[in-house]
Amino acid sequence: MSQARRVIDQSGAEGVIEMLDGKFARLRLHTGRTVAIPREALNWDAEANTYRVQLDFTRLGSRVEEQTVIPLAAEELTVDKQTVENTVRVQKRVREETVVVDEVLRRDSVEVERIPMDRYVDQPLEPRYEGDTMIIPILEEVLVVEKRLLLREEIRITRRQSVVRDPQEHVLRREEATVTRDQTDQSVE
Repeated sequence: MSQARRVIDQSGAEGVIEMLDGKFARLRLHTGRTVAIPREALNWDAEANTYRVQLDFTRLGSRVEEQTVIPLAAEELTVDKQTVENTVRVQKRVREETVVVDEVLRRDSVEVERIPMDRYVDQPLEPRYEGDTMIIPILEEVLVVEKRLLLREEIRITRRQSVVRDPQEHVLRREEATVTRDQTDQSVE
């Protein structure tokens, strides 16, 4: 009997593997009986250099015309959990950092210029543009032997745009946390 082909059931009874096929293993027990069991029921025990079977050979029927009824066992898993209480200490500190903000700012400014005209016109004038300059006519009615429009003055508004740098310092705060575990952790169910 080869040691690698030895089989032991859960009660300690021994046998030997006579034949293995794709689904079944045929065993000859130490009592001389022959039984067939599912091949997946064989579990190799390298330490004992043998196969273990979670069956009781005495409960298996003898082999009759290649059919044997084999009770199959199933394992169940019971899961339990417990609550573990840990203490965590959090320390926080504020770090200050000075940063320079250098942004390009756009400023619009207007230049107002008053130009005396003192000239008579035949009809009211509308505001107009000459390039970037807006010209707004200021009219006044004057009493003369006849009534005429006198262009008293024009207001010229010129829009100019300039780009300036305006560096400023600002203080930013950032919090950092250090976490340490207390050595007195306890398990609570």
